[in-house]
Amino acid sequence: MKKIFTFCLLALSHLTIALQGQPCTNDYTQKIYNVYKESNITYGSDTNFNASIQTLKLNIWKPLADNNTLRPLIILVHGGGFVSGQKEDFDTLASWYAARGYVAATIQYRLLFYPPLLLTPPYAYDSTEVLRAGYRSIQDLRGAIRFMKNRATTDSSDINHVYVLGGSAGAIAALGAAYIDQNSELPFGVDSIAAVVHGPSQYPRPHLGPLQGKLNLGNSDASFHGVVSYMGAMLDTAHLESSLDMPLFLYHQTGDPIVGCNFQKGLHGAPLGLGTNYPHLYGSCLITPRAQNLSFSSDQLYSYIHNGNNHSVHNQVLVDSLTALWLSKLICPIQTSVEQNSLFESDVIVYPNPSNGQFRIKSSKDKIVSVDFYNTQSELVKRNFLKQSIDETQFDLTDKGIYFMVIQTEKQHKVIKIVVL
Repeated sequence: MKKIFTFCLLALSHLTIALQGQPCTNDYTQKIYNVYKESNITYGSDTNFNASIQTLKLNIWKPLADNNTLRPLIILVHGGGFVSGQKEDFDTLASWYAARGYVAATIQYRLLFYPPLLLTPPYAYDSTEVLRAGYRSIQDLRGAIRFMKNRATTDSSDINHVYVLGGSAGAIAALGAAYIDQNSELPFGVDSIAAVVHGPSQYPRPHLGPLQGKLNLGNSDASFHGVVSYMGAMLDTAHLESSLDMPLFLYHQTGDPIVGCNFQKGLHGAPLGLGTNYPHLYGSCLITPRAQNLSFSSDQLYSYIHNGNNHSVHNQVLVDSLTALWLSKLICPIQTSVEQNSLFESDVIVYPNPSNGQFRIKSSKDKIVSVDFYNTQSELVKRNFLKQSIDETQFDLTDKGIYFMVIQTEKQHKVIKIVVL
Protein backbone atom coordinates (compact mmCIF):
# COMPACT_ATOMS: atom_id res chain seq x y z
CA MET A 1 0.00 0.00 0.00
CA LYS A 2 1.57 3.28 -1.08
CA LYS A 3 -0.06 6.46 0.17
CA ILE A 4 2.51 8.47 -1.80
CA PHE A 5 0.18 11.33 -2.67
CA THR A 6 -0.98 11.79 0.92
CA PHE A 7 2.56 11.50 2.23
CA CYS A 8 3.83 14.11 -0.24
CA LEU A 9 1.06 16.53 0.72
CA LEU A 10 1.94 16.06 4.39
CA ALA A 11 5.64 16.57 3.70
CA LEU A 12 4.85 19.70 1.68
CA SER A 13 2.76 21.12 4.52
CA HIS A 14 5.63 20.49 6.94
CA LEU A 15 8.09 22.15 4.56
CA THR A 16 5.79 25.16 4.29
CA ILE A 17 5.70 25.47 8.09
CA ALA A 18 9.50 25.29 8.23
CA LEU A 19 9.92 27.96 5.55
CA GLN A 20 7.37 30.28 7.13
CA GLY A 21 8.76 29.75 10.62
CA GLN A 22 5.35 29.03 12.19
CA PRO A 23 5.84 26.69 15.15
CA CYS A 24 3.09 24.84 16.98
CA THR A 25 1.80 26.79 19.95
CA ASN A 26 0.89 23.53 21.67
CA ASP A 27 2.91 20.31 21.52
CA TYR A 28 -0.20 18.16 22.22
CA THR A 29 1.51 16.07 24.87
CA GLN A 30 0.20 17.57 28.11
CA LYS A 31 -3.38 17.36 29.41
CA ILE A 32 -3.92 21.07 30.02
CA TYR A 33 -7.55 21.75 29.00
CA ASN A 34 -10.93 21.05 30.47
CA VAL A 35 -13.03 19.00 28.06
CA TYR A 36 -16.61 18.32 27.08
CA LYS A 37 -18.36 15.45 25.33
CA GLU A 38 -21.00 15.26 22.60
CA SER A 39 -22.70 11.86 22.75
CA ASN A 40 -24.40 9.49 20.32
CA ILE A 41 -23.99 11.40 17.07
CA THR A 42 -25.17 9.33 14.11
CA TYR A 43 -22.59 9.02 11.34
CA GLY A 44 -24.44 6.51 9.13
CA SER A 45 -26.18 3.15 8.88
CA ASP A 46 -25.40 -0.04 6.99
CA THR A 47 -26.37 -3.69 6.64
CA ASN A 48 -25.09 -6.05 9.29
CA PHE A 49 -24.08 -9.71 8.97
CA ASN A 50 -27.69 -10.92 9.41
CA ALA A 51 -29.23 -8.46 6.89
CA SER A 52 -30.47 -6.12 9.63
CA ILE A 53 -29.77 -2.39 9.34
CA GLN A 54 -27.59 -0.91 12.08
CA THR A 55 -27.40 2.78 12.89
CA LEU A 56 -23.83 3.76 13.76
CA LYS A 57 -22.99 6.43 16.31
CA LEU A 58 -19.93 8.13 17.74
CA ASN A 59 -18.96 10.30 20.70
CA ILE A 60 -16.86 13.44 20.28
CA TRP A 61 -14.60 14.95 22.92
CA LYS A 62 -13.24 18.50 22.59
CA PRO A 63 -11.07 20.88 24.63
CA LEU A 64 -12.56 23.97 26.21
CA ALA A 65 -11.08 27.44 25.70
CA ASP A 66 -8.04 26.35 23.70
CA ASN A 67 -8.56 29.08 21.05
CA ASN A 68 -7.40 26.73 18.30
CA THR A 69 -9.29 26.55 15.01
CA LEU A 70 -7.08 23.75 13.63
CA ARG A 71 -7.12 21.00 16.23
CA PRO A 72 -5.63 17.62 15.29
CA LEU A 73 -8.27 14.91 14.98
CA ILE A 74 -7.91 11.43 16.46
CA ILE A 75 -10.43 8.62 15.95
CA LEU A 76 -10.43 5.78 18.46
CA VAL A 77 -11.63 2.26 17.64
CA HIS A 78 -12.50 -0.09 20.51
CA GLY A 79 -11.67 -3.79 20.71
CA GLY A 80 -13.76 -6.84 21.51
CA GLY A 81 -12.95 -9.50 18.94
CA PHE A 82 -15.51 -8.12 16.46
CA VAL A 83 -18.26 -9.50 18.72
CA SER A 84 -18.40 -7.07 21.65
CA GLY A 85 -17.21 -3.70 22.91
CA GLN A 86 -18.68 -0.24 22.66
CA LYS A 87 -17.54 3.24 21.76
CA GLU A 88 -17.55 4.27 25.43
CA ASP A 89 -14.70 1.81 26.08
CA PHE A 90 -12.29 4.46 24.81
CA ASP A 91 -14.03 7.51 26.27
CA THR A 92 -11.38 7.95 28.96
CA LEU A 93 -8.57 7.83 26.42
CA ALA A 94 -10.51 10.20 24.17
CA SER A 95 -10.91 12.66 27.05
CA TRP A 96 -7.14 12.56 27.60
CA TYR A 97 -6.53 13.51 23.98
CA ALA A 98 -9.12 16.27 24.12
CA ALA A 99 -7.37 17.59 27.22
CA ARG A 100 -4.20 17.77 25.13
CA GLY A 101 -5.95 19.85 22.47
CA TYR A 102 -7.30 17.22 20.05
CA VAL A 103 -10.76 16.59 18.75
CA ALA A 104 -11.24 12.93 19.69
CA ALA A 105 -14.01 10.67 18.41
CA THR A 106 -14.86 7.18 19.68
CA ILE A 107 -16.86 5.15 17.18
CA GLN A 108 -19.27 2.26 16.90
CA TYR A 109 -18.84 -0.23 14.10
CA ARG A 110 -20.81 -3.29 13.01
CA LEU A 111 -20.18 -6.32 15.22
CA LEU A 112 -20.91 -10.04 15.27
CA PHE A 113 -20.91 -12.86 12.74
CA TYR A 114 -22.49 -16.28 12.30
CA PRO A 115 -21.37 -19.01 14.72
CA PRO A 116 -21.59 -22.77 14.16
CA LEU A 117 -24.94 -24.41 14.81
CA LEU A 118 -25.87 -24.49 18.53
CA LEU A 119 -23.01 -22.17 19.49
CA THR A 120 -22.71 -18.41 19.89
CA PRO A 121 -19.93 -15.91 19.09
CA PRO A 122 -17.01 -15.66 19.59
CA TYR A 123 -17.20 -19.15 18.05
CA ALA A 124 -17.11 -18.59 14.29
CA TYR A 125 -18.87 -20.60 11.58
CA ASP A 126 -15.68 -20.40 9.50
CA SER A 127 -12.69 -18.10 9.12
CA THR A 128 -14.42 -16.04 6.43
CA GLU A 129 -17.04 -14.93 8.96
CA VAL A 130 -14.29 -13.31 11.03
CA LEU A 131 -12.69 -11.81 7.92
CA ARG A 132 -16.03 -10.38 6.82
CA ALA A 133 -16.55 -8.83 10.25
CA GLY A 134 -13.10 -7.23 10.07
CA TYR A 135 -13.86 -5.92 6.59
CA ARG A 136 -17.11 -4.32 7.80
CA SER A 137 -15.16 -2.60 10.59
CA ILE A 138 -12.75 -1.10 8.04
CA GLN A 139 -15.67 0.15 5.94
CA ASP A 140 -17.29 1.75 8.99
CA LEU A 141 -14.05 3.34 10.18
CA ARG A 142 -13.53 4.92 6.78
CA GLY A 143 -17.10 6.22 6.84
CA ALA A 144 -16.48 7.73 10.29
CA ILE A 145 -13.26 9.41 9.10
CA ARG A 146 -15.15 11.03 6.21
CA PHE A 147 -17.95 12.10 8.56
CA MET A 148 -15.52 13.76 10.96
CA LYS A 149 -13.69 15.49 8.12
CA ASN A 150 -16.98 16.78 6.73
CA ARG A 151 -17.72 18.53 10.03
CA ALA A 152 -14.22 19.94 10.50
CA THR A 153 -15.51 23.52 10.66
CA THR A 154 -17.98 22.61 13.40
CA ASP A 155 -15.27 20.94 15.48
CA SER A 156 -12.40 23.28 14.57
CA SER A 157 -10.43 20.24 13.46
CA ASP A 158 -7.56 20.07 10.97
CA ILE A 159 -8.17 17.59 8.14
CA ASN A 160 -4.42 17.64 7.43
CA HIS A 161 -3.73 16.06 10.81
CA VAL A 162 -6.00 13.04 11.21
CA TYR A 163 -4.90 9.98 13.20
CA VAL A 164 -6.48 6.65 14.10
CA LEU A 165 -5.87 4.69 17.31
CA GLY A 166 -7.24 1.19 17.77
CA GLY A 167 -7.04 -1.50 20.41
CA SER A 168 -7.19 -5.25 19.68
CA ALA A 169 -9.91 -5.78 17.03
CA GLY A 170 -10.06 -1.99 16.70
CA ALA A 171 -6.33 -1.97 15.96
CA ILE A 172 -6.84 -4.65 13.30
CA ALA A 173 -9.45 -2.36 11.72
CA ALA A 174 -7.14 0.65 12.01
CA LEU A 175 -4.22 -1.18 10.36
CA GLY A 176 -6.53 -2.40 7.60
CA ALA A 177 -7.80 1.11 6.94
CA ALA A 178 -4.21 2.37 6.92
CA TYR A 179 -2.61 -0.16 4.59
CA ILE A 180 -5.26 -1.97 2.53
CA ASP A 181 -6.36 0.14 -0.41
CA GLN A 182 -6.17 -2.12 -3.46
CA ASN A 183 -8.59 -4.81 -4.58
CA SER A 184 -5.71 -7.28 -4.77
CA GLU A 185 -5.24 -6.87 -1.01
CA LEU A 186 -8.84 -7.63 -0.04
CA PRO A 187 -9.34 -10.60 2.28
CA PHE A 188 -10.91 -13.76 0.91
CA GLY A 189 -14.63 -13.96 1.47
CA VAL A 190 -15.73 -10.37 0.95
CA ASP A 191 -17.36 -11.41 -2.34
CA SER A 192 -20.61 -13.32 -2.43
CA ILE A 193 -19.85 -16.75 -0.94
CA ALA A 194 -21.71 -19.88 0.08
CA ALA A 195 -24.45 -19.43 2.65
CA VAL A 196 -24.16 -20.36 6.31
CA VAL A 197 -26.06 -23.60 6.89
CA HIS A 198 -27.68 -24.25 10.26
CA GLY A 199 -29.64 -27.47 9.85
CA PRO A 200 -32.61 -26.72 7.60
CA SER A 201 -31.88 -22.95 7.66
CA GLN A 202 -29.55 -21.11 5.32
CA TYR A 203 -28.27 -17.56 5.67
CA PRO A 204 -26.94 -15.82 2.53
CA ARG A 205 -23.55 -14.10 2.54
CA PRO A 206 -23.73 -11.47 -0.20
CA HIS A 207 -20.92 -9.28 -1.52
CA LEU A 208 -19.93 -6.77 1.16
CA GLY A 209 -19.29 -3.91 -1.23
CA PRO A 210 -16.27 -1.68 -1.85
CA LEU A 211 -13.47 -1.25 0.65
CA GLN A 212 -14.40 2.41 1.08
CA GLY A 213 -17.85 1.35 2.27
CA LYS A 214 -21.04 3.26 1.57
CA LEU A 215 -21.05 5.96 4.24
CA ASN A 216 -20.51 9.70 3.69
CA LEU A 217 -19.13 9.37 0.17
CA GLY A 218 -18.74 12.31 -2.19
CA ASN A 219 -17.00 14.99 -0.12
CA SER A 220 -13.99 14.22 2.06
CA ASP A 221 -11.86 11.13 1.54
CA ALA A 222 -10.92 8.60 4.23
CA SER A 223 -7.16 9.19 4.22
CA PHE A 224 -5.32 9.86 7.46
CA HIS A 225 -1.78 10.57 8.57
CA GLY A 226 -0.72 8.10 11.25
CA VAL A 227 -1.96 4.89 12.87
CA VAL A 228 -1.57 3.68 16.46
CA SER A 229 -2.03 -0.04 17.08
CA TYR A 230 -2.37 -1.45 20.59
CA MET A 231 -2.35 -5.29 20.37
CA GLY A 232 -3.27 -5.24 16.69
CA ALA A 233 -2.33 -7.40 13.71
CA MET A 234 -2.40 -7.61 9.92
CA LEU A 235 -3.52 -10.26 7.47
CA ASP A 236 -0.30 -9.79 5.52
CA THR A 237 2.77 -7.69 6.29
CA ALA A 238 3.17 -7.25 2.51
CA HIS A 239 0.47 -4.58 2.83
CA LEU A 240 3.37 -2.48 4.09
CA GLU A 241 5.17 -1.72 0.83
CA SER A 242 7.64 1.11 1.31
CA SER A 243 8.92 3.81 3.62
CA LEU A 244 6.37 6.13 1.96
CA ASP A 245 3.58 4.29 3.76
CA MET A 246 1.75 5.75 6.72
CA PRO A 247 3.65 6.31 10.01
CA LEU A 248 3.02 3.57 12.56
CA PHE A 249 3.05 3.18 16.35
CA LEU A 250 2.91 -0.41 17.66
CA TYR A 251 2.38 -1.83 21.13
CA HIS A 252 2.17 -5.55 21.95
CA GLN A 253 3.04 -8.07 24.64
CA THR A 254 5.19 -10.95 23.43
CA GLY A 255 2.92 -13.69 24.80
CA ASP A 256 -0.44 -12.12 24.00
CA PRO A 257 -2.93 -15.06 23.99
CA ILE A 258 -5.71 -13.29 22.06
CA VAL A 259 -4.02 -11.39 19.22
CA GLY A 260 -0.62 -13.02 18.89
CA CYS A 261 2.49 -10.90 18.57
CA ASN A 262 3.85 -13.31 15.93
CA PHE A 263 2.04 -15.33 13.22
CA GLN A 264 -0.83 -16.96 15.07
CA LYS A 265 -4.55 -17.56 14.84
CA GLY A 266 -6.84 -15.09 16.51
CA LEU A 267 -7.76 -16.30 20.02
CA HIS A 268 -4.91 -18.83 19.72
CA GLY A 269 -4.52 -19.02 23.50
CA ALA A 270 -8.20 -18.98 24.39
CA PRO A 271 -9.76 -22.10 25.97
CA LEU A 272 -12.47 -24.42 24.65
CA GLY A 273 -11.39 -24.14 21.01
CA LEU A 274 -12.71 -20.59 20.64
CA GLY A 275 -10.12 -19.75 17.98
CA THR A 276 -10.45 -22.91 15.87
CA ASN A 277 -12.08 -21.15 12.92
CA TYR A 278 -10.17 -17.87 13.19
CA PRO A 279 -7.68 -16.70 10.53
CA HIS A 280 -3.94 -16.42 11.10
CA LEU A 281 -2.64 -12.89 11.66
CA TYR A 282 0.74 -11.16 11.74
CA GLY A 283 1.24 -9.35 15.04
CA SER A 284 3.53 -6.50 16.00
CA CYS A 285 6.56 -8.77 16.49
CA LEU A 286 6.51 -9.39 12.71
CA ILE A 287 5.13 -6.04 11.54
CA THR A 288 8.07 -4.30 13.23
CA PRO A 289 10.90 -6.00 11.26
CA ARG A 290 8.89 -5.60 8.05
CA ALA A 291 8.72 -1.82 8.59
CA GLN A 292 12.39 -1.72 9.61
CA ASN A 293 13.41 -3.63 6.47
CA LEU A 294 11.51 -1.03 4.45
CA SER A 295 13.64 1.66 6.13
CA PHE A 296 10.90 3.35 8.14
CA SER A 297 12.57 6.20 10.02
CA SER A 298 12.37 6.59 13.80
CA ASP A 299 9.75 9.30 13.31
CA GLN A 300 7.66 6.96 11.14
CA LEU A 301 7.91 3.86 13.33
CA TYR A 302 7.77 3.39 17.08
CA SER A 303 7.47 -0.20 18.28
CA TYR A 304 7.08 -1.09 21.94
CA ILE A 305 7.20 -4.87 22.37
CA HIS A 306 6.76 -5.67 26.06
CA ASN A 307 7.85 -8.99 27.55
CA GLY A 308 4.52 -10.16 28.96
CA ASN A 309 1.68 -12.64 28.53
CA ASN A 310 -1.44 -10.49 28.63
CA HIS A 311 -3.80 -9.01 26.09
CA SER A 312 -3.63 -5.53 27.55
CA VAL A 313 -1.46 -2.45 27.91
CA HIS A 314 0.78 -3.19 30.89
CA ASN A 315 1.39 0.48 31.80
CA GLN A 316 -1.31 2.76 30.42
CA VAL A 317 0.30 5.99 31.64
CA LEU A 318 3.66 5.22 30.04
CA VAL A 319 2.32 3.89 26.74
CA ASP A 320 -0.19 6.73 26.43
CA SER A 321 2.57 9.27 27.06
CA LEU A 322 4.88 7.68 24.49
CA THR A 323 2.03 7.62 21.98
CA ALA A 324 1.29 11.29 22.56
CA LEU A 325 4.98 12.13 22.13
CA TRP A 326 5.17 10.18 18.88
CA LEU A 327 2.04 11.86 17.51
CA SER A 328 3.42 15.24 18.57
CA LYS A 329 6.38 14.74 16.24
CA LEU A 330 3.98 14.18 13.34
CA ILE A 331 1.90 17.23 14.19
CA CYS A 332 4.82 19.50 15.12
CA PRO A 333 7.78 18.12 13.15
CA ILE A 334 9.93 21.20 13.59
CA GLN A 335 9.95 21.31 17.38
CA THR A 336 8.41 19.40 20.27
CA SER A 337 8.69 19.67 24.03
CA VAL A 338 10.63 16.41 24.28
CA GLU A 339 13.30 17.74 21.94
CA GLN A 340 13.70 21.24 23.37
CA ASN A 341 11.92 21.92 26.64
CA SER A 342 12.35 25.68 26.38
CA LEU A 343 10.08 25.92 23.32
CA PHE A 344 6.88 25.48 25.32
CA GLU A 345 5.92 26.82 28.69
CA SER A 346 5.73 24.08 31.26
CA ASP A 347 5.23 23.80 35.01
CA VAL A 348 7.67 20.85 35.13
CA ILE A 349 11.27 21.41 34.01
CA VAL A 350 14.36 19.22 33.91
CA TYR A 351 17.84 20.78 33.88
CA PRO A 352 20.53 20.62 32.72
CA ASN A 353 19.58 18.60 29.64
CA PRO A 354 21.82 17.15 28.21
CA SER A 355 23.96 16.52 31.30
CA ASN A 356 26.72 14.26 32.60
CA GLY A 357 24.08 12.18 34.39
CA GLN A 358 22.87 14.53 37.12
CA PHE A 359 19.42 16.02 36.54
CA ARG A 360 17.33 18.36 38.65
CA ILE A 361 13.55 18.30 38.36
CA LYS A 362 11.39 21.21 39.45
CA SER A 363 7.59 21.54 39.43
CA SER A 364 6.15 25.02 39.92
CA LYS A 365 2.53 23.92 40.46
CA ASP A 366 2.04 20.29 41.50
CA LYS A 367 4.30 18.35 43.81
CA ILE A 368 6.32 15.48 42.35
CA VAL A 369 5.25 11.98 43.38
CA SER A 370 7.53 9.67 41.36
CA VAL A 371 10.14 9.67 38.59
CA ASP A 372 10.79 6.71 36.27
CA PHE A 373 13.47 6.32 33.61
CA TYR A 374 13.05 4.24 30.43
CA ASN A 375 15.59 3.58 27.69
CA THR A 376 14.86 3.89 23.96
CA GLN A 377 13.71 0.25 23.90
CA SER A 378 11.03 1.26 26.46
CA GLU A 379 12.65 -0.83 29.18
CA LEU A 380 12.44 0.46 32.75
CA VAL A 381 15.93 1.52 33.87
CA LYS A 382 15.23 3.15 37.20
CA ARG A 383 12.14 3.72 39.35
CA ASN A 384 11.87 6.25 42.16
CA PHE A 385 8.80 6.57 44.37
CA LEU A 386 9.35 9.52 46.68
CA LYS A 387 8.66 9.15 50.40
CA GLN A 388 6.73 12.40 50.28
CA SER A 389 5.53 14.71 47.54
CA ILE A 390 8.02 17.50 46.84
CA ASP A 391 8.39 20.31 44.31
CA GLU A 392 12.09 19.82 43.49
CA THR A 393 14.43 16.83 43.48
CA GLN A 394 17.59 15.42 41.86
CA PHE A 395 18.40 12.06 40.23
CA ASP A 396 21.51 10.52 38.73
CA LEU A 397 22.05 8.18 35.77
CA THR A 398 25.47 6.63 35.18
CA ASP A 399 25.24 5.16 31.66
CA LYS A 400 25.48 7.41 28.63
CA GLY A 401 22.55 7.43 26.24
CA ILE A 402 19.05 8.70 25.54
CA TYR A 403 16.25 8.12 28.06
CA PHE A 404 12.61 9.00 28.66
CA MET A 405 11.92 10.47 32.09
CA VAL A 406 8.31 9.89 33.24
CA ILE A 407 7.45 12.39 35.97
CA GLN A 408 4.26 11.82 37.95
CA THR A 409 2.92 14.78 39.92
CA GLU A 410 -0.14 14.95 42.13
CA LYS A 411 -2.32 15.98 39.17
CA GLN A 412 -0.59 14.96 35.93
CA HIS A 413 2.28 13.12 34.32
CA LYS A 414 4.90 14.41 31.93
CA VAL A 415 7.41 12.58 29.73
CA ILE A 416 10.67 14.34 28.87
CA LYS A 417 13.46 13.09 26.64
CA ILE A 418 16.86 13.41 28.34
CA VAL A 419 20.43 12.82 27.19
CA VAL A 420 23.35 11.60 29.32
CA LEU A 421 26.71 12.59 27.82
